[in-house]
Amino acid sequence: MLGFFKKNNKKIDDYDPDKISLEYKGDVLSCGDYEASTLNRDNPFSNQEYPYHMFIPNGFGKIIYKDENKIIEQYEGEFKAGQYNGKGKLIFKGKVFEGLFKENKFIE
Repeated sequence: MLGFFKKNNKKIDDYDPDKISLEYKGDVLSCGDYEASTLNRDNPFSNQEYPYHMFIPNGFGKIIYKDENKIIEQYEGEFKAGQYNGKGKLIFKGKVFEGLFKENKFIE
């Protein structure tokens, strides 16, 4: 996996990490750095107690890593504390892995 919401200075294969985009839809585990209550403010630029939207996928969701319009990695299924964990389908560089995952590893 490319790493959640984190960019390195190293290239992965031929991909420039600074050009990789991430899309995620699904359940999340809220961290101390973000609470939905911070959205209750009149001015979007005002100081807020939790200025960052930090979250960890947890439950069911879909995550897609793209290099411009090319999908590098796509996973849809169960997450546990940010890792592929449970039933899911991973498409990685054209290869499909569907079944059971545990701690980001394909089991069966």
